[in-house]
Amino acid sequence: MHSLSGSTWTEMSLFFNARSADFDGARLLTGVVGTPSFPGQGTVSEFDGARWAPVAALATLVPDPGPTFGTSVALDGDRAYVGAPGIEAGPGARDGAVHVFE
Repeated sequence: MHSLSGSTWTEMSLFFNARSADFDGARLLTGVVGTPSFPGQGTVSEFDGARWAPVAALATLVPDPGPTFGTSVALDGDRAYVGAPGIEAGPGARDGAVHVFE
C-alpha cells in the first residue's frame, strides 16, 4: 500500500501473498488463497494514522474449503465477502461459494 504526497509515492504497508483486495476508504480487505495445508483467509485492516493494521482474520467454517478461499473479496458497509470458486456444492457439483462476515 502506498500514499501520494505531492509527486512522491511512499510505501506505507506491504501485504504478502494477497490475491485480492477491496478498499472502502476506512478499511482494507485482502484475500490470501490457500494451499493443501492452509485453507486461505481474508484479513480486514484499518489505517492507524501511520500504517495499515490488521483488525480481523476471516476464516471459513467449512471443514474442507479447498485452496480457493480468498480468491476474491469485497466490502459493503458492515459486511465482508470472501469468495471461494470451485467449492464442491454437492455430488459432482463444483459451483463455488461466497462467505459473508458481519
